[in-house]
Amino acid sequence: MLSKIANNLIANDNVLKAKLAKNVVQASSTYSNEASSSSEEPNFYQMVEMFFDKAAAIVENKMVEEMKSRDTPEIKLKKVRGFKSNQAM
Repeated sequence: MLSKIANNLIANDNVLKAKLAKNVVQASSTYSNEASSSSEEPNFYQMVEMFFDKAAAIVENKMVEEMKSRDTPEIKLKKVRGFKSNQAM
């Protein structure tokens, strides 16, 4: 019984690793496509900022979708952006 559980955990771990590797490859190919379109390669801080901006936009949209209020999507978006700007303080 324990060996079956261990094998399932190992299989699930391998699936998660494969998905993570796929996401990393997709992100790096996206970056390489964007970097090839510009004349020079961005430095580390520019890359971090670029990935942060992309992630922030994704999280922002997800928060608007999951917000449980009767406000319009525009008002929800303003609230989420307000949360983000206050969070940095």
